[in-house]
Amino acid sequence: MVDTDPCPNTLQAYYPDAAGTRLRVTATGPAGVAVSSVLQLGTARAVQLLLQAPSLIPPLQEAVLEVHGVDQVWWSCAQIGLLDLVTECPSALTSALTVTSTSVLIPSGALTEGRYLFTVTSTFASVHHRLVVRETPAVSWVRITPSKQRLRHNEELVAQAEIEGGVGDALWMLVELSEQEWTGEATYETTLICANQVRALRTSVPKQGLYSDRFPASILEEGTIFAPVLVIGNATAVSDLREELRKEGRRSRLPLRAPGAWFFPADHGTTVNAPPRGGLVTITPAIGEALSTPFHVATAGWRDERVEDLKFTFFVILSKGWEALRASGDELDE
Repeated sequence: MVDTDPCPNTLQAYYPDAAGTRLRVTATGPAGVAVSSVLQLGTARAVQLLLQAPSLIPPLQEAVLEVHGVDQVWWSCAQIGLLDLVTECPSALTSALTVTSTSVLIPSGALTEGRYLFTVTSTFASVHHRLVVRETPAVSWVRITPSKQRLRHNEELVAQAEIEGGVGDALWMLVELSEQEWTGEATYETTLICANQVRALRTSVPKQGLYSDRFPASILEEGTIFAPVLVIGNATAVSDLREELRKEGRRSRLPLRAPGAWFFPADHGTTVNAPPRGGLVTITPAIGEALSTPFHVATAGWRDERVEDLKFTFFVILSKGWEALRASGDELDE
């Protein structure tokens, strides 16, 4: 790269896919004098958008869509028809989305029976949500509470859903998403989820319209994407599905069926973060005297899905066991 404008002596360069690496930049003048500097490239912190919106409502009912994580967003929508063909939304619905606020009220009458795709976009990220508008005697309104998109090592996954008018039994399924494109759309009696993707089952009993359950960290494989799916319907449908999955069904690659039941998946999957790996810790000097020798502890070369979230803790070994000497720092000292 050549800087053809000597005043000021600045140069901008784009270096993609280099997060976590070091660059040595050298500037050489006309007289051959050179100066250099080493740069450590970091990573930008991702902005997580959480959209709270119903998954199923009856026709001609108002709906509230709320997004958390930013102060200003842009809304858009599309209507999904047969064979998943996408068309424009009705004008009444489009008019309700001409705002930049993080909360939108869709008035009654704007949502007729059908399937809708809402997209929320901020400066740094976007999120999608599918809404089914349909009259059903079993469930009148459902909203899956957004779960974390990333779990720490040894952290459990919490699944929650709010339901009005629910009749029948309920079952939580923990589904692995590694081999499937995920839409998060509620479906009746059938789903694209295959039996071999189900990793855990939980029978759910509602408390004041809230269905909640927890999946322990011991069954969550690191580096894998999971999503909770709530199945609710008549007792026979839920019972038959449970028995099918508990027997030989989990080896099947065929899509699941549960006549008389709804499948309500989460909007997005949750990734289980693996522990940091591949790094070094150095202590200088290696030998010294307690309370008098200053020791310098440094780390380098650690790899992780989110390096910017790594923290460090220093310990000292005493004769009676471990005792924390220092626990601080948001960045690695490299």
